[in-house]
Amino acid sequence: MEIKICAAQMKIAHLEPETNLEKAIQFAHEAHKQECNILAYPEIFLTGPLTPNYQNLAMEIPNKYTEKFSELAEELNMHIVMGTINEKQKTIRQLTDRFLLTVFS
Repeated sequence: MEIKICAAQMKIAHLEPETNLEKAIQFAHEAHKQECNILAYPEIFLTGPLTPNYQNLAMEIPNKYTEKFSELAEELNMHIVMGTINEKQKTIRQLTDRFLLTVFS
């Protein structure tokens, strides 16, 4: 059994998650056309690096982005690695990175 792994090398629009989401969706559709089984995005691909001034862009998980990639993985029948997401902590006001792997068969 052959498995084709693809990596999305995308220019990240700093602090623009909606713009980056649209680019990421385009990459997923292109990877599907190229018959990729697994697609991996770079770390912090939705927001770019966050500084303390931009902690409001840290995200609770799950969120609308993780849901979108779950749906996309199912639609395209592809495994998607979302890279890291700056996660908002509910109890401590600090940022952490979480590695997410959204898998559908």
